[in-house]
Amino acid sequence: MALAKNKFEELLKEKERVKENGIRIKVIGNISLLPEDLQRLIARVDLMTAGNDRAILNIAMAYTSKEEMTHAMEEIFWGTREDLLVPSDVDDDLINQCLYTWESNHPDLLIRTSGEVRLSDFMLWQTAYSCLHFSSVLWPEFSFWELTKAILHYQVVHPTIQEAKCVASRKCRSCNQLDPQKKNRIDHFINKLREKEDLALKSIATM
Repeated sequence: MALAKNKFEELLKEKERVKENGIRIKVIGNISLLPEDLQRLIARVDLMTAGNDRAILNIAMAYTSKEEMTHAMEEIFWGTREDLLVPSDVDDDLINQCLYTWESNHPDLLIRTSGEVRLSDFMLWQTAYSCLHFSSVLWPEFSFWELTKAILHYQVVHPTIQEAKCVASRKCRSCNQLDPQKKNRIDHFINKLREKEDLALKSIATM
């Protein structure tokens, strides 16, 4: 944890440089499981870069996909308990908005090194339509040529993935014709959720 702490402290010192490059830095995961001093640094970096929109750097810490999806369901349950949502509002798009990665597009290509042919509970929801590339080399030996292999693999399977995405998109459009009341409810819920998340970060940053 000392290495992570040092890196986040360096980011806070490089505030102007980070802002100049427009990098949004976001830690995905259940940060309440981390030491309090590290939680404070993470919250301060998140708040410091909240207005940056050129690129997003997601750093997974204390992260599992099962926990992420459980957290998303808890947020939706909170919305129904507060009368912000009704059960029929729940769909793929709403769940996406409640994931840790809500600010990011889903990955086109996921690379797993070290010869393991499994996702190990990592971004199970987000990689439903991703190209999964498994490399036998260890991460420190992952070279430009290994990256080239992964890109070539992606180019080969891209048409099939795009076709699957189009079919899923058509189904979503036909199933999720939002009536104005439903859209207003969901928009209001998302605004309240973001306010809640922002208050939680500010509280952590000053604890």
